Amino acid sequence: MKGVNFKSGKVGPINIPPLLTKIEIPPLVGMIIFGCLARNFLCEEYMQHYPEEYAGWIRSICLSIILLRGGMELEFEGKGLTVVLLTLIPQNAEAFVAAAACRWIFSLPWPLAFAQGYTLGAVSPAVLVPSCMILQNNDYGTKKGIPTTLIAASSFDDIIAISVFSIFLTISFNQAPGGEDEESKSIWVELGLVGLQILVGLVLAFAIGYAMKLFNRCKPEKTKWPKFFVTLFFAIAVVFASDLTGFPESKFIFIIFYGFMCFR
Repeated sequence: MKGVNFKSGKVGPINIPPLLTKIEIPPLVGMIIFGCLARNFLCEEYMQHYPEEYAGWIRSICLSIILLRGGMELEFEGKGLTVVLLTLIPQNAEAFVAAAACRWIFSLPWPLAFAQGYTLGAVSPAVLVPSCMILQNNDYGTKKGIPTTLIAASSFDDIIAISVFSIFLTISFNQAPGGEDEESKSIWVELGLVGLQILVGLVLAFAIGYAMKLFNRCKPEKTKWPKFFVTLFFAIAVVFASDLTGFPESKFIFIIFYGFMCFR
C-alpha cells in the first residue's frame, strides 16, 4: 500500500504489521464473511443485474474447473476400499444426523429432512481440492497418498450428495398436496433417470478422454496449448450441454473422470 512515510516525508510503500500473529485464519473464511455481508447489506440495488440463471451457470463453471483439477489428481491404485469408506461413512452419518435434527426441531417430512441432510453432508470441493493440491505440491502425505485419496473421496462424495438430494427432493414434491398427478415421477423412475445420467456421463468421459491421445501424435511443445484449450472447452461446455439436454447429473461425473482420463 502506498502512502506518506512520516519518517522520511516521502511517498512510498508502507508496511502495516498484522494485527493477529498467534492465530492464522484461512483467507477463505474472510471471503465468506465479507461475501455474506456484501450480498445482504451492500448490493441490493445491483443484484438485479445478476440473474439467478447466469449465476447458476457461473457457479457450475467454477465447480467444473475445480473438479477437473481434482480429476487429474485422482489415484485409485491400492486405495479403493479407503476411498469407498471415506466417501460413504462420513457423508451418510452427517446426513442422517442432520435429517433427524431437522425432523425433531422443525418437524419436516422425512424426505425433505434427508434432502436437507445431504445438502449439509456434501463436501465442498472449492475448499478441499485446492487445499489438498497445496499439500500435494509441498509433499505432505504424498508417500501414503493422503491428498489424492481425499480428492477422490470428496469427488465421489459430491456426486452421491447431488444425486441423493435430487431423489429426496422429487419425493418431497410428489408427497406435497397436489403434487401427485399424472406428470409426477415415481421414485423408481427418478432412480432410473439418475442412474442413466451417471452412466452416460461415465461413458462420454472415458470416450472423449481417451480420444485426447490424438494430441500425443505430435510433439508436446506443439500441442501444449491446443490440448489445454480443448480440455478446458469440454469441461465448460458439458455444463451447458447437460442442462440443455435434461441430463444435469451427468456433468460432474463426466468432468471428474474426463480429467482422470486426460491425465492418464
